Amino acid sequence: MTNGKVTLRDVYGATAALETKMDGRFDEMKKILKDYGKRITAIELWKANITGRIGVAVAILSLLFSMGWDYVKSKLMR
Repeated sequence: MTNGKVTLRDVYGATAALETKMDGRFDEMKKILKDYGKRITAIELWKANITGRIGVAVAILSLLFSMGWDYVKSKLMR
């Protein structure tokens, strides 16, 4: 600032300094969000794995129950 007046150069300098600070903060935020994305992906993969295993177990139990029920019905109908 010269002679108590704000020049265009002062405004550009302040804007550049502010942009530099904001870029640094945005880079930090991007890194944090990227790390959270990895954690969320791992949790989703684990959940999908467990859901698949439970689904297979339920299908097998359902098949065994149906076969057992048919066997019991066939023995009672004689």
